[in-house]
Formats: sequence, C-alpha cells, structure tokens
Amino acid sequence: MDLAQTKVLIDGYNLDLVQGTGIKTYGFSLLDALSIQGASVSVLTSRERRDDDNLLLREVLFADNYGPNPRGKLSQRIQLAKEKLAMLAPVSLNTVTIPRIGVVPNKEQDILGYPNIEILNASNCYRIANARFKVSKFLTHISTPKGFDVWHSTYPLPMKVDKAKKITTIHDLIPLKLPYSTLDDKTFFYENIKQSLRTSDLILAVSEATKTDLLSLFDVDDEKIFVTYQAATLDDLQPDEIENGDLEKQLKKYKLEKGKFFLFVGAIEPKKNVGRLIEAYIGLDTDIPLVIAGKKAWFWEKELEKADFLPKPRRAKSKKQVRLLEYVPTDDLRYLYSGAYCLVFPSLYEGFGLPVLEAMKLGCPVITSKAASLPEIGGDAALYVDPYSVKSIRRAMETVVSDQAFRQTMVQKGLQQAEVFSKSNYQDKISKAYQRVLSL
Repeated sequence: MDLAQTKVLIDGYNLDLVQGTGIKTYGFSLLDALSIQGASVSVLTSRERRDDDNLLLREVLFADNYGPNPRGKLSQRIQLAKEKLAMLAPVSLNTVTIPRIGVVPNKEQDILGYPNIEILNASNCYRIANARFKVSKFLTHISTPKGFDVWHSTYPLPMKVDKAKKITTIHDLIPLKLPYSTLDDKTFFYENIKQSLRTSDLILAVSEATKTDLLSLFDVDDEKIFVTYQAATLDDLQPDEIENGDLEKQLKKYKLEKGKFFLFVGAIEPKKNVGRLIEAYIGLDTDIPLVIAGKKAWFWEKELEKADFLPKPRRAKSKKQVRLLEYVPTDDLRYLYSGAYCLVFPSLYEGFGLPVLEAMKLGCPVITSKAASLPEIGGDAALYVDPYSVKSIRRAMETVVSDQAFRQTMVQKGLQQAEVFSKSNYQDKISKAYQRVLSL
C-alpha cells in the first residue's frame, strides 16, 4: 500500500546511539520501509544544540555532538540541574530543524547519513521526558513547526505530539519477565509500558511472543496489538555474492578462517547466557575457537569468567580459545556470519532475536534457545536447546560438528526461513499497521 503524503515523526532515542542495538537496527529498517512507500519521514533527535542563526554552523554543531559527550563533570552537573528544573514544568519542548548544507557524516549509521530524512532536534528531550514522567507521571509534549499524521515511538517513551496518531513499538518485556537479568528501573519500566498501552492508538509487537506477554501482564485489547516482526537488515549482501577471497581477507583481520569458528553475536550480559555457552564450549571435543562479537554490558565479568579455565593458546597445542571481539561494525559482522561454522545463540529470553535471522539470511546454521520468540523466528531451520542446561547446549554443538550433512540441511532451511522476514513482507506489515491507524 502507498503511504504517500503521510507525514510521520519517528523518535531518535536509539537511532542516535553510536554503537547500535537491535532497536537501532529496527529504527533504520522502519525508516527504509516508510520511505520506500512514499511517506514523508522526520526524526526527533535529542542532541545538545545551539540554535545558531547561521544554518551551516547549526548543522556543524549538531554533527559535532554525535558520539560520546566530551564535557567535563562541572558542565554535566550544570546541564543536569537545568534538566531537573525543566522537568518540573509541564510545558512543551520546542524543536528546531537541522539543515543539510555540507557536513559529511562521520559514521555510516548516523542519521545525518540519510539525506532525505528531515531532522528535528529538541535538546535532551528524552532524558527530560523520562525524568518528568518518573516524578509526576506527566507526558512531555513536543511542539513541532508542522503537523504530523503519525508519531511513531520505536521504544516506549512518555511523550506526545499534538494531533498526531500515536504508534508505539514494544520489543519485549524482559525487565518484567526476567527482572534479575537487567538493570532497568522496574517500576519506571512497568509504568512506562502501561502509559504507552493507554495512550497509543496502536501497539506494534515484534513477535507473537511479545504480544502474548503483553496480553498476559497488562489489561489491553488484543485488537490494539499488531505483530510486524522485523526485517533482515543484512540482506543487501547474499551468501553467494561473497567471494571466497574477499571473505578470507575480511576474516583475516580478526585472525579467523572460514568455517573454523563458532560465533555468538550480542551484548555480554546475563540475559544472553554467555557463561553457559562458554561452559558448554569448554566440554566440547574440538579445536575451533568460540568468537564472541558483542560489547561488554552489565555483569560481563561474571559471564566471561569460565573462559579462564581454558588453556592459554601459547602453552597448549590446542587452538581452542574464547575470542572476544567486542563491538563489530555492520560491514564486518556480515562476514563473520558468512564465515562461521555456526551461530550459537542460547539466550534466556528475546523479544525477537535478530542475530538468528541475520545468521540464517547469510547461510550460517543456527543453534538457539527454545525460549520466548526464538522458535518463532528460527522455525524448523534452527537446532534448539534448553538455555539453562550446559549439557543441552554442548550436545547441540556436538551434533553440528559431527554431522556435515545435517549442517548443510540447516543452511538450506535457514535461507528459506529467512525469507519469511524479507524486507517486502516487513514493508507490507508496516503499511497495513499504518493504514489501520490512519483510518481511526
């Protein structure tokens, strides 16, 4: 369906992160889907700014604020004090348009890299909105220079755009389902979800599992929740388009060889279950390394401590080792998937589980958990484990290592399963969701 002439404002809460998350990936997929269907899309960012009359300087200062905040502690304290004063007054936050004159974005996935997307900026609007809601339960109003048909919050946010229909995407309820696995403020998370369900015209869930969780934990109408899933974001490069020479060259940067490493992709935190994965790997009779591609999150030391039981490569003939790559750029990640022997993703809980889809799309067999949304995403293509059982994870890895024919079958089934989450299918679901909201 065509969304031409539909004016949409999307939050930049996660889009502005330097190192991406699954929700940032979701945001860029949404931008692409709406743009392809002809919608006029704007993004609300929250970078600190100076509303300089010189338009070039305004753009330059906006670009300069992408990334880690270089300010000193005193300056940060002053800013926090300003925010505390601002959040006490139930006033609207004004936006300013960021011009596109000549700045070259310094990152591939900076929002400035999307030249056809309008950027509206309201300094620290998300931090202020969250703080105000914690104190007063008031929603923060966003005042824009033009009207919008839809305000799409890709993550629950206590904000309102006047006269716009509101769509909120809810990815998971992990802080409520596995409270011991996150550092979220559980009370704030609960209240924020509740207000999103109340104030949104439509809720988008990224899986049937997330929809089921919402219906079981909150008083919400089934008809108000629409499942869209996510699209495979690395599918612009097909497995057969990666020439062996190019693949080997890319893997060499990480001192890896094609088909000779297990791969895990995701943040290192309790929910991702890296500790049990390492323990399963230690008991495996193989020489190939386990590569963990993910940034260190909370309690990462506890998750990685089992790796200390492995013999050091310099002292042993075995090549068995745990390799921590931390954050890997998107361009490199596609080569890791394509070169891995298999992805092992034994997460305790996922609203969607994007690494499973990315791996299947690029011809990488998948071992994952029989928990939450993961069987929904992997279908009959993945090999499932009990995420709480080290033995179950190890046996699955042994199966894939010992049976080449089975591994190849997993590859073929994975490619077929990934088509369920193609960009065209995702665009169709997004279009249907927007048509439903616009008809209200």
